[in-house]
Amino acid sequence: LGELAREYQGKGVGIVGVVTDVYPNAAGSGMQNLALALQIVEQTKADYPHLLLSGDLQKTRLGNVQAVPETFFVDCQGRVVGQTHVGARSKSAWKSLIESYLAAMRT
Repeated sequence: LGELAREYQGKGVGIVGVVTDVYPNAAGSGMQNLALALQIVEQTKADYPHLLLSGDLQKTRLGNVQAVPETFFVDCQGRVVGQTHVGARSKSAWKSLIESYLAAMRT
């Protein structure tokens, strides 16, 4: 996904990750698992924006997530387009999906 984010940068496509297992620690003075999440981002070169799960985000779109990873596409108006995709895919499979959504939105 990091490679795709770099390839599509400036072409109207952005990739955003949602980190679901980072949360405030019991003392309320920091975030549990944040260092691990940052390490994973660095190791996988997933250098695109990541959101930490908030109560509001959980109550809206992410409250319906049934599996991880789950991918959905959003247009420039913030509307989810197409279907939800569950599971990992190869770079070429993601590229094919992105291109199909871009073509559909151009028509």
